Amino acid sequence: MGKGTGLGLSTVYRLEADLVILDLNMPGLGGAGTLPLFRALRPDLPVLLATGRLDQAASDLARAHARVHLLAKPFSREDLQQNLERLGFGHLRPVG
Repeated sequence: MGKGTGLGLSTVYRLEADLVILDLNMPGLGGAGTLPLFRALRPDLPVLLATGRLDQAASDLARAHARVHLLAKPFSREDLQQNLERLGFGHLRPVG
């Protein structure tokens, strides 16, 4: 990933996350540019693609990649829980 994207490719490669929540409209490459890089390095990593604009381009991007689901912003805890369950994760635990 290039300058100003926040993460370098080496960071993504070492990423030990179970899931990524990726903002479609983030600065730099944006979600559309970042998602293929994630997929190249971590093809099985589930991704929730968060966007305030659920349009055809967002739908096409999500459909083009396995284990990617769209998450409409703003989202509630229940919305997040439903998407996590679709990706095979259990219930959210209370924080605190």
